[in-house]
Amino acid sequence: MIEDKKLQVSLGEMRYLQAGAAKPDLVYIHGGFGDTGVMSLLEQQFGQKFRITTPSLPGHGSFNFDEGFSFQDLVATMGEFLSRLNLVDYVLVGHSLGGRLALEVSRRKESQAKSVILLAPMLIPLTTGIEQTAANLVHDYASDLGISKRNKMQFETVLTRLKNLKEIWRLITSVGPVRENVSGVATTIVWGRNDSVLPIGQNSSAISKIVGAELKIHAGGHYWPFKPRSMEIIAGLIGE
Repeated sequence: MIEDKKLQVSLGEMRYLQAGAAKPDLVYIHGGFGDTGVMSLLEQQFGQKFRITTPSLPGHGSFNFDEGFSFQDLVATMGEFLSRLNLVDYVLVGHSLGGRLALEVSRRKESQAKSVILLAPMLIPLTTGIEQTAANLVHDYASDLGISKRNKMQFETVLTRLKNLKEIWRLITSVGPVRENVSGVATTIVWGRNDSVLPIGQNSSAISKIVGAELKIHAGGHYWPFKPRSMEIIAGLIGE
């Protein structure tokens, strides 16, 4: 059963979904303009062996923020959220902005993550505007999932439904280049060869700065599709 929960942190109220067994823990952080809708797939794949937690990022379901909110505030907020849940030796998975967030959280000295899986993480600043990025998102999801013309049109309106679209976009585009770091946490990076939102060719230098990380490239993949095959890939990485 999926439970909708809330947790107070310093800057506001965090909303999150939780499901599955008592232990061990698996945390999934969605990307910018994303949501916790992936929980149903996570529960199907991992619910018998993991307690799954998927937080809504600020501005995406948790507390809203103003223009003074920075990416470092986001990192601190997520670190506080995970600490207050008292998670230990958990698997941390993040996609896109959530992937970069997972990376930075795992580098914090108080982190208790035992392994990190980064799905097309945002390692460098975006070079496209919001309209082109949205078009790339639609193209990649349609290519991977076979979205119908009608559903594609519905998907194209998703961004307009977010109340603080400009603030979220400002936060996304404020993410700077990744710093070189040797992490003590086992880290795997997964990328689709055909990703047009965060092209792997533009990220090769940044990937090399995550010293010790293992890179896995999926030849036919785009911008990390949310379908059962995706969950199978994650399961293979954590040995489930």
